[in-house]
Amino acid sequence: MGNGSFDITPYLHTGTNEIRMTASVTVDGQSYSRTKNWIVNVVRFALEWDYDETTINSGSNLVFDFTPYGDLDKTLHIKIDGTEVLTQAINVDGVSSRATVSNTYQHGSHTAELYLTAVINGATKDSNHIKHDMLIVNPASSDIIIASTL
Repeated sequence: MGNGSFDITPYLHTGTNEIRMTASVTVDGQSYSRTKNWIVNVVRFALEWDYDETTINSGSNLVFDFTPYGDLDKTLHIKIDGTEVLTQAINVDGVSSRATVSNTYQHGSHTAELYLTAVINGATKDSNHIKHDMLIVNPASSDIIIASTL
């Protein structure tokens, strides 16, 4: 008798998993057991965004190439300097995708953040959040830009 635990996460796969747990104990020569069954759905839900932080952005649009993962309806979120500037419905899984945002930002270094949200079992969940510094250059400016990689 007592408490115990076991992490089954490494044994689960994407999709439907049937889990059966049996607990047994013998007391005074008498055996007792209890079996419990669960169905667990595992969803792959992630975002990849490889961005070259040395890219000079001087055009009228900022381009974001990314790959969303997850066989469910998702929403892409793009924030620049902490302010959400785009939400876009995404329904592809593992397919390279692109979003654009108007470049209305001042000459300098700006932080861009991308992530996905999806409703899973009635609750809104976030994917991984990815941040990169972006260099916005106004060709008419000779101001120095100092940026760092995050």
